[in-house]
Formats: sequence, structure tokens, C-alpha cells
Amino acid sequence: MRTSILLIAILGMAAAPAMADSNNCSPQMTKGYWAFSCEGYATPPSAAAQTLLPARFFGTCDADRTAFFDCEGTYNVGGQVVPVTALGQGTTDRDCTGTITYNEFIGPNKIGELTIRYTVLDGGDTIWGLPVGNAPASPQVLSCNLRRISK
Repeated sequence: MRTSILLIAILGMAAAPAMADSNNCSPQMTKGYWAFSCEGYATPPSAAAQTLLPARFFGTCDADRTAFFDCEGTYNVGGQVVPVTALGQGTTDRDCTGTITYNEFIGPNKIGELTIRYTVLDGGDTIWGLPVGNAPASPQVLSCNLRRISK
């Protein structure tokens, strides 16, 4: 009995630092090269009507140690395919949640800003995001997943 209590105490002390680190995220945690995929609904950038159509956006991002993301990808909205770049500064809090606001471009033309609320998972190798603000020229209802390819 005494041995099992001692063993439980030792295992508990060994696990304590790991549990304490679970709320120890920072902007440096998102540094690396990422693949992303977003799915949902959006309005085509060239559409006059604000009708939401099925949308898919995928590509890659390069993030520095300050959580600045430089992304490029292909956006398909209702069959209209366009190349998009997005640049944004993220903030990652200790609880592994954060927010990023991207400036979105089609070619040299800025189409607006997109603010995404996100959660960092898997020790920093996965990010789940949900837009909470839309690019004014192109309303979007998307869910995004990022997976780190390399650090």
C-alpha cells in the first residue's frame, strides 16, 4: 500500500510539468511552413449579388516566430477559381487560442480583410480556425485547418 501511494505521488509529480505546459502557447509556436484547407460558403469576388456558394480554399503559409503569416493558395467559389494571397499578423495567447487578421489579395488587388479566431493543437502542429469577420467584397462562412509541414 505504501509503495503504491509513493508510486502514484512520483507519477503525479512527473506529469505536473507536462500538464502545466499545456497552457503555455506563444506566437513562436506557430513558426513554420503550413498547408491549409478551408471549406464552407462564400460570395464570388466578382459577383454583384451577395449569394453564398460552396467554397474551397487551399494552399500554403509561411509563418515567422512573431506569428506573421504569408499565405498563397487557390480559391474556388461556386466554380470560379482564383489565386489568392493573404498576409496577416496573428496573436497566440497562453491558452493556445488566437486571432489573425489577413489582408487578402487577388493578384495586386486587395479584396479586404479577413479575421480568423483559431486554436493551436498537437503541440503546435495543427491549427483550427473560424472566420469571425469577412472581407467586405466577399462574405465568407468557412472552417479552416492548417497542418505544419516543417518548422
